[in-house]
Amino acid sequence: MLQHQRSDLNGPDLLELLRLDENGFKKRFKNSPLLRTKRKGVLRNVCVALGNVGDEKALADLDRARSDPEPLIAEHATWAIKRIRERTREQTNAISLRQEP
Repeated sequence: MLQHQRSDLNGPDLLELLRLDENGFKKRFKNSPLLRTKRKGVLRNVCVALGNVGDEKALADLDRARSDPEPLIAEHATWAIKRIRERTREQTNAISLRQEP
């Protein structure tokens, strides 16, 4: 299997993947099994991963993805935004509680 290994797919930048349109996706994953998963499946997973990571830096890209013509991507981008905001609120509340006398 090492003969088919692609170093450009190691540790992908999730935000970069989220920005791919259909043509960019096909070009990036040409000759890759991810092409069979299709853009909507990969970007759905990217949205879930970003939501679980909880980094607010992803919010702008996720907000753009909410307007994606593919409903599966738009729905998962909305979920990820909600999840990130919830985690941010939880962290803020936890910090506030620790600071109370």
